[in-house]
Amino acid sequence: MRSTKEAFLLILALFATSFMAIGQDFQVTGIITDSDNNDPISFAAVAIIEAETNEVITGISSDVEGKFNLSSKTDKIKLQVSFIGYLDKTVDPPEAVGNKIDFGTILLEPSALG
Repeated sequence: MRSTKEAFLLILALFATSFMAIGQDFQVTGIITDSDNNDPISFAAVAIIEAETNEVITGISSDVEGKFNLSSKTDKIKLQVSFIGYLDKTVDPPEAVGNKIDFGTILLEPSALG
């Protein structure tokens, strides 16, 4: 009888752990900078795109230091970054470390005029 109770508790613990992992959000971070001078780009539009459907999941603007921090329910994403006067950029993610996806520094190229 004792082994049945232990088995039940083990199974219950496994289910609880799997449900917690399913509900875990990924923290997506990075910094947007100018590719010519490495200055941060304040208020750039940052969108998380679902990798398979290319649908926008969520978005945010970078802060005054070019940094962004948002969350995603999945790690199967791409990042789309845009700002007036720069070429739009879509970036594949690095591998998640735990629940963190750090894109590091993303360089935007100024668009050519004329």
